[in-house]
Amino acid sequence: MARTTTKAELRARSKSELRGLPKKQRKVVAREVAREQRLAAERHARRVKVARRAIAGVAAAGVVVVAVMGGRAWVAGRNRGPENMLSDGVLVGGDGTSPYTIPTAALAQGAEPVASIQNREYGVLDTTLYVDYTDPDAGTLWSTISSEGSLSQNVLGGTATIEIHPIAPDGSASAVAAAAAIGCVAELAPDQALAANDALLTGGTEWTTETLVSAFASAGIDDAGVAGCIQHGRFTGWVTDATARAEASVPYDVGSVSGTTLLLAGTAYDGAPDDTSAYGDALAAAWQVIDAASQSSTTDSSTTTDGTATDGATDTGTATDGTTTDTGTATDGTATDGTTTDGTTATDGPTDTATSGG
Repeated sequence: MARTTTKAELRARSKSELRGLPKKQRKVVAREVAREQRLAAERHARRVKVARRAIAGVAAAGVVVVAVMGGRAWVAGRNRGPENMLSDGVLVGGDGTSPYTIPTAALAQGAEPVASIQNREYGVLDTTLYVDYTDPDAGTLWSTISSEGSLSQNVLGGTATIEIHPIAPDGSASAVAAAAAIGCVAELAPDQALAANDALLTGGTEWTTETLVSAFASAGIDDAGVAGCIQHGRFTGWVTDATARAEASVPYDVGSVSGTTLLLAGTAYDGAPDDTSAYGDALAAAWQVIDAASQSSTTDSSTTTDGTATDGATDTGTATDGTTTDTGTATDGTATDGTTTDGTTATDGPTDTATSGG
């Protein structure tokens, strides 16, 4: 019975095939993948909505039982991570016209975050923002990023992603509430995560549940579920845990994070928050890293592990009678059927070891 190809094998095969495409074509493919991921996210959101309605129906049928169980679930809800934040951050990409959030499961209480997959080999720039929404420098840095314009355009266009990690280093009620509010949006209105981040970074540094709900509503995130989540402090316990995890270790060369930090292709930006020139230089350097990774993947896909080309000019093996089984034309002019390119028959005996290009 034939073995069924697994999803992991199909993904690996797809990556191998895409690496052989020119850079511009890979970017087109990346945008198409982004579109498919957005559709998957929308389907996931619809399933969640249906599930919540079903739960609401059960609640109406058994108020007393649900009240008891709901109390237990509430505790778990305050300490587990939000849906779509398995890495402790919400990863935002674009489909060419609008941003969307990459869907993930929620991080269980006490579990370790799972780092997001990078797509540098496809020419996609990964940016990561650990952000304290009560830090004045965070708003200044975001203004610098926005003034350059290119990063936001790249995210929307599908050639860059931004992963937002809300943290509360000082543990203040304001910082915790703001960070938890991003978790509410990530779970209940995921495609609005970038808008929520912008609303907080341009709206001040002191936050209450009322001002958070108002800021989001002004940004177009007028969702009753989000508002209720914020007002009840649903993800405040997770914020405390996520902040502690970031202060202990993050999967980047910076090692750990204890305040607002921007990483471009894994490298921390060390310029002043308001220095547009330094930021522009750092962004350009990050794109060089992406270009190098993209070029490297192209080179790797055109060469086999033994250094021979993968254009069909190498032998696939030796037959049992000592002759070779060619898959293409060797540099000595011998064709795949054992005849030379001028039509004469090649001599039998020794195996053909020619490679493409000599």
